[in-house]
Amino acid sequence: MLTTFDKDENVFDAIRSAASGYLLKDIAPEDLRHAICVVADGQSLLAPSITGKVMHAAASVQTRARPELVEGLSGRGHQILAAIGTA
Repeated sequence: MLTTFDKDENVFDAIRSAASGYLLKDIAPEDLRHAICVVADGQSLLAPSITGKVMHAAASVQTRARPELVEGLSGRGHQILAAIGTA
């Protein structure tokens, strides 16, 4: 996506819509050419100013508890898992 908007909601809507990249229109022409090649090669690319927003959001996402994964653990297994969770 090539846009002038760098608002969080626009960035995350584009990512959820399977955009392979998110670039701002102030990008230099040579960087735009490079970005097109990167995306055409099946990779993803974000504008540097957008990368920080995505990294911050990813770091703040909490994982959903999955009790079925720990049901069969022994008492010691639960202790180890708790220790890993606090590390």
